[in-house]
Amino acid sequence: MFGIRNYLHYFHFKLFDRKISRYPYTIKNDRIKIVEAYSSNNQLQSIFDEIDYVHKKDGVFVLTTHSYAFDWEHSNNPGLTVKEVIQQVIDYAGNKKNLQFVNLKQIFEDQ
Repeated sequence: MFGIRNYLHYFHFKLFDRKISRYPYTIKNDRIKIVEAYSSNNQLQSIFDEIDYVHKKDGVFVLTTHSYAFDWEHSNNPGLTVKEVIQQVIDYAGNKKNLQFVNLKQIFEDQ
């Protein structure tokens, strides 16, 4: 449902929950499916902070990356490859209780 309730929830988030910039929930109706994604190009601590916040809100965390860059040095985490950063993110998130790793299709099915 993408009615007044969803708009109020979204605007409440934008007004009062400013710890992160992305809305931590899906928006879905018969015509659209929206989920905001987090970039793997950030510093690890920033990604960890976003995971903590979204987990606390019982939201949805989507991390974007480019598989061709796995062997490249990570621009915001010197000395680590993109693959190593992503592995650390997976390990960090995997230690959270009540967390599921799913594909994008499953995110919208569960909502």
